Amino acid sequence: MPRHMAKKGDCYRLALLHAAGLDSEGEPGVMLCHGWAVSKGKRIGHAWVELQGGAWVVECTHENRVFPGDAYRERFEVSGVVRYTPEDARALAVRSGHFGPWDSSFDGVP
Repeated sequence: MPRHMAKKGDCYRLALLHAAGLDSEGEPGVMLCHGWAVSKGKRIGHAWVELQGGAWVVECTHENRVFPGDAYRERFEVSGVVRYTPEDARALAVRSGHFGPWDSSFDGVP
């Protein structure tokens, strides 16, 4: 798959890998987030990385985009956020056999 093309649901894999990488580089306060966002008028399950200080690194097309937290929340009408430390996220991925989402509030999300 070309790097600029991401398949539906790939944000979970990309965000987990990015969070783990930042954590291994010593970035403080890295959190993997799963939540609901509105994209093109449709409510979708989504994953992203939050950094200490409120910046959000959003990966959905194999490119990192950084938003201030408030701007991202407002632009994409974010709700129902569940946050994980990189360590907890890695353990959940191994235990479940997939990149997420893991919380039952996301049942039915691909």
